[in-house]
Amino acid sequence: MTKAKLAHGKADFKDNAWFVGVTPRRSPEIVVAVLFEGGEHGQFAARIAAQVVKAYVDKQRQQPTKVAKGDGKVEVGAVWNASEGDGEVLRSGHFVLPLSKKRVPLAVAAPGLE
Repeated sequence: MTKAKLAHGKADFKDNAWFVGVTPRRSPEIVVAVLFEGGEHGQFAARIAAQVVKAYVDKQRQQPTKVAKGDGKVEVGAVWNASEGDGEVLRSGHFVLPLSKKRVPLAVAAPGLE
């Protein structure tokens, strides 16, 4: 340890703030662990964890809003690996695919669906 890091004979390092939590309390769906370097106390890490949990819960409560257009096709973007010579290269593309004429019923039960 260098002299610059010593203050009055003790190391001059800041504490780290840790917080680990689960939600919901019974049957947890998400575990959040926050390490806030130089955060001094856990209350700051807890605030960050609370924001992560809130974002998760808000996303779970959202109703699906994207519906396929009625024009019979859908646009899809894709990325894939392709062999080329002795190695592989990354390829990408944009496709327009036809939709099935048969209507699929909406889901009535799924994780996050209420």
